[in-house]
Amino acid sequence: MDELDANDVSLLKAVKLLRWITEQRVNKSAVEELKKEKKIHEIFHENEKFKKNIEKFKQQLKSQRINLRWKLATEESVIKSHEQNMALTKALTDQRIKEEMLTLQLMKSVD
Repeated sequence: MDELDANDVSLLKAVKLLRWITEQRVNKSAVEELKKEKKIHEIFHENEKFKKNIEKFKQQLKSQRINLRWKLATEESVIKSHEQNMALTKALTDQRIKEEMLTLQLMKSVD
């Protein structure tokens, strides 16, 4: 450097400074890019968790719908059974009433 004049030394210092600034920016950009990649990776994993939870909730909802259908079918079956029992009981009661009325009419006609 002793052989260089002041302008060359100044130019050399400016080039060294520009190189240092460029390296800092490149390194800083790389660090920032790594941070961005890390954040993207975290978001990706969060999305995967959400997807798993959504699938889990879909399965639970499907299971609940199936259980509800079975419950409704069972309730309908029970209701139909009760309706049939009531209809049979009514028919038997009506039959007994008719028989009693016939018996009463026969007893009146015998007297």
